[in-house]
Amino acid sequence: MITPLILGLIVTAGNQDSVLPHNTFDRGTEGWTAMQIQGEGAKVEAIYDKALLKSSPGTLAFGYKIGMGQVSFAGLTVGAGKLAKMNSIHFWLRSDHGTSVVVMLSEKDGGRYSAICHVVKNQWQEVQFAMSDFLIATEADAPKDPDGKLDPDQVETIAVIDAESYMAQNQQFSEILGVTMGPRKIYVSDFEFSPTKVKDGFTEDSSTFRADNYSRPQVGWMGFGVGPMEVVTDSPFPGKWLKVDYHTSPGHINGVVHPIKVGALAGKKNIIFEVGSTKPCQLIVQLEQVNGAKFKALVDVPGMAKSKTLVIPMSSLTIADDSPDKNAVLDLAQVKQMIVIDITGMIGSTDGDNTLYVGGITAKN
Repeated sequence: MITPLILGLIVTAGNQDSVLPHNTFDRGTEGWTAMQIQGEGAKVEAIYDKALLKSSPGTLAFGYKIGMGQVSFAGLTVGAGKLAKMNSIHFWLRSDHGTSVVVMLSEKDGGRYSAICHVVKNQWQEVQFAMSDFLIATEADAPKDPDGKLDPDQVETIAVIDAESYMAQNQQFSEILGVTMGPRKIYVSDFEFSPTKVKDGFTEDSSTFRADNYSRPQVGWMGFGVGPMEVVTDSPFPGKWLKVDYHTSPGHINGVVHPIKVGALAGKKNIIFEVGSTKPCQLIVQLEQVNGAKFKALVDVPGMAKSKTLVIPMSSLTIADDSPDKNAVLDLAQVKQMIVIDITGMIGSTDGDNTLYVGGITAKN
């Protein structure tokens, strides 16, 4: 996952408490602050405008800028042991831009863990994370975790970050994706650290790993170069599918990313990939490893919203053009995310709207 922030800039203090924090923002920002890693202008405030209230008396408004040299996040510091009884996190999220948002937990003297959700412009989105939704950061600069697992009693900082903050730091990349630069606002309502246990969002047993059951209220994918994303039921295909709307144009790419728990694909022989599209398109399906190496399969998808179930043998994957190491060898035990890219605009003169449907993505022995 693309999360290279140093959250250790926040200083923590406090004692263990049996009561989990619950931010309703009726008493101001309640400890949330704006952390400016690069640039200027980030700000948090509590607002009470009825038009921007959801399910709590107040709303946290986080104002920031998207642009080269602009990196910031809204963060909360908690005392040692304060979240020991946490099993899930529940809140509401809204943005004045359609974007993907990273929620990050950082342990004291431990690892950094992240989960993703997507928000549609100017719509309140319910978000619920289980602890298993948070995956450890694997970047070269990420802090090492002595036990390699998320320990709620060790969590000391929480951050909410617009994923396009990262994309904007690469000018060529942001232009290809059509990232809009300038000021933005994210709104947070009713942020609750809860003892309630929530089922995993994936399925895993000795022979099968399904990346997403679509069981959360939010979309757990990161989008780039796309518009609204939502999970739809029985439309146009039976069951739950991720629906992705976007505009293809020459020189641009569109795609989605889903994080995968490192080690989950070890020993798997095939990927079963359900996909459909309103218009014919060509996709690249990539697996990315912890070391950045990428391996791909090229997929043709029929139009007219017809579904297609593909069996992609792991042995058929080849090194991706954008892989930093052209001599890398696929190590399924090191895969950290799956990337689905529509390259129709890059390889032709197509200019128009499309809707991609992504169903089950299952890896099997």
